[in-house]
Amino acid sequence: MNTKVLLAAFVGAVISFFFGWIVYGMLLYSFMEDRTIYYEGLMKDPPVLWAIFVGGFCVYLLGAIIFDKWANIRSFIPGLKAGLWIGLLMSLFMDLYNYAFMNLWGFDLMIVDIVINTIMFGIIGGVIGAILGSGKKEILPES
Repeated sequence: MNTKVLLAAFVGAVISFFFGWIVYGMLLYSFMEDRTIYYEGLMKDPPVLWAIFVGGFCVYLLGAIIFDKWANIRSFIPGLKAGLWIGLLMSLFMDLYNYAFMNLWGFDLMIVDIVINTIMFGIIGGVIGAILGSGKKEILPES
């Protein structure tokens, strides 16, 4: 694993942390609050912030490894496209499983969460792709 992959994952985790705080913690707070079924002891107050950041780092490290080792993604637009697909599929997986097994939130909240996470993964995927493609460029000899 190289420094660019680690840097891309770190930047992705930072963006995710602040994006989540702004979107979920501020903009959609009332919407989420009104549609979540609360149980005694369900929510930690305050949340464990380091765990949020480390979780984001892990998922974006996975994305950076995939982009770097297998997909050869080295710019924003291909990273955005791949990030949108990864975000959509991961969000569908997590939210549909939660919807199937837990009485935590309704269908409308699930759809909003899927859309927000897909957009977030897309943007961060673009940033990861741009970071992986930054720096010294290899110059190919003329034929």
